[in-house]
Amino acid sequence: MTPLPTEEEDYDWSTLVLEAYPSAQIEVGYLLIPDAWGQGFATEACKRLLRLAFEQTGLTEVVATTDPDNLKFQHVLQKSGLKNIGFKHAYAEDDLLWFEITRDHWKFRSSRARPF
Repeated sequence: MTPLPTEEEDYDWSTLVLEAYPSAQIEVGYLLIPDAWGQGFATEACKRLLRLAFEQTGLTEVVATTDPDNLKFQHVLQKSGLKNIGFKHAYAEDDLLWFEITRDHWKFRSSRARPF
């Protein structure tokens, strides 16, 4: 999870203060090697990151952005509970799909989930 840049292509890490939450929205994301694709790791990682965000921090919302053509990532985000809210500006680009989930929505989904 990282702060989401809007006007820059990447986050300015020099502005990060370790004792405080960044003022920018916090984005969830992951990277997997191709050999790990299609095995459920991405969905599991995303769900665990959301759990960390909402159980271990004071965050009230987590967002994600993606290229409109990245259907697999969109599917992972939706399976993890994030909702598509349309196109917004991020990473100095105008046409990125935005997804979001609030703490309240995450709690509701978690209360209905089957235990491991």
